[in-house]
Amino acid sequence: RGRMLPLPSPHYEILPRQLERQLFYGTDALISLVEHTAAEFHKTHERRLKVGHLSRRGGGDIRFSVSHNSGRDLDLAFCYLDVKGRPFDRLRDLIPVDKKGKSRWKGGHTFDPACTWTIVKALLTHKETQLQYIFVYEPLKRMMLKHARAAKEPPELILAADALMWQPGKS
Repeated sequence: RGRMLPLPSPHYEILPRQLERQLFYGTDALISLVEHTAAEFHKTHERRLKVGHLSRRGGGDIRFSVSHNSGRDLDLAFCYLDVKGRPFDRLRDLIPVDKKGKSRWKGGHTFDPACTWTIVKALLTHKETQLQYIFVYEPLKRMMLKHARAAKEPPELILAADALMWQPGKS
């Protein structure tokens, strides 16, 4: 009983590659989580959240992921800065980065832990959804938690983020 993520939205957009694949279906709870997270992100940054894969219509396996088959999984793009330190929003796909948060892709993008923390915070503060995992490369997790501590975020929020953020396998 999945439903399509409502499009268009002033608060989020599906990345072009993922939009082509039509993997934007999820449970009511997942759709609510995306809408909440995107609204909070937009409120803070006046930018649209970049959404990757959800699930295909009707569920089932997809060749791009070992999960994302039940409408309960979600990929969100992190925040990046360009070489001049400005927010980079012209994403076509998810950008892989190294342990220092640097992209090897053309353009020299850098992971923005402060901005990305606002996404994690919004995920954690959505009252209607019980999260099981937030998969994040361990060095990026450490950067975000360091930012959260420096920003004096509530300790219980930082502990929850630390407990839910896990290094994905084979990455």
